[in-house]
Amino acid sequence: MNKNPMPSNETSRLEALKSLNILDTEAEEEFDALTAMVSQMIDIPMAFITFIDEKRQWIKSKSVPMDISETPREISFCQHAIMQDAVYEVNNAIENELFKDNPMVVNDPNVRFYAGMPLKTSDGFNLGTICVIDNKPRQLTQEHRQVLQEYAREVVQLVESRRRN
Repeated sequence: MNKNPMPSNETSRLEALKSLNILDTEAEEEFDALTAMVSQMIDIPMAFITFIDEKRQWIKSKSVPMDISETPREISFCQHAIMQDAVYEVNNAIENELFKDNPMVVNDPNVRFYAGMPLKTSDGFNLGTICVIDNKPRQLTQEHRQVLQEYAREVVQLVESRRRN
């Protein structure tokens, strides 16, 4: 089992990500409003909008104050989510072979639950995720999956509108 998968279109995906000029930008109210709403609608403590570049997961927005803006890509749950076309869900990370030894699981913030929906651009690249995290095991309902899908579309529209402006 490959713990660090790469999309087959990785070079083009990274070019698309760079072309949007989103990485390392300041916090923005529109993105923060989306993470806050996702957290509230799914009733989960942490929601993030992240982008995956060559070596890291960069956090554009978070629903809770945390002194973290990025993590190494190799420990990122989101790197697995961008390999999917639907919500990627880990119900109990401490019991999951891919994640049980992950520093984010065994140390603070003690991730147990993760669900991430890829941010798929109009040209078909999964650049990152909108994701929710909890420090206790859980499972999304179908309604919650739909919420993540809807908000992923909203994030992509926001990001792609930068390219047009």
